[in-house]
Amino acid sequence: MQGRIVRYALASLCVFGGCAVSSACDSEDSGQGGQDNGTVLLTGEGHPIDTPIRGCESAVFGTLASNWRQYATIAGPLAWLGISGYATDPPPTFAIQNGRYLFKKALAVVERGALVKIVVPESEWTRLSLSYGVSGRPDNLYKISEGKSTWALRACEDTETQFNGGFIVGGAQCAALDVFVEGKNQPIRVFIPFGTGKRPCP
Repeated sequence: MQGRIVRYALASLCVFGGCAVSSACDSEDSGQGGQDNGTVLLTGEGHPIDTPIRGCESAVFGTLASNWRQYATIAGPLAWLGISGYATDPPPTFAIQNGRYLFKKALAVVERGALVKIVVPESEWTRLSLSYGVSGRPDNLYKISEGKSTWALRACEDTETQFNGGFIVGGAQCAALDVFVEGKNQPIRVFIPFGTGKRPCP
């Protein structure tokens, strides 16, 4: 299974959230410590956005409970495990510490063959970023700018696929995320609670 490799042809195009998507480089050209396998070039309105992408060869595999979806946050073919529980974390957990914020794990599971793109809306950039391709620090603290505002995840063609990573969270919040799915024109908006207690997210 570890030998399975998803290869991306240069200049191959598909429709992804109303934008043109092409694979720009392979894993040897990646700048994420070998954990991702290229970038997705999104050419929409304004300037092109360079989105790192992880594929089948950088996936992780573990045994999930049979009822794991009951406790997951689901956005189309993408699901995150356990993140709804972060709502009950004390708000000081997410406070700034020497200029850095806590990283919170969020295992992403993508249905077989699916390509999804996770996007932090521009309005959230100062308080939330994604980390799905770098090695961790012992203290688990990062600057928001050390994460990315977008990540793409492509599942293996023949099996549901897991990707390790998570969020750098700048303060207690209801975090908004947009999930684009290959072949769909509109993103799925999800909200993730971090230290919000019983206060419902939108």
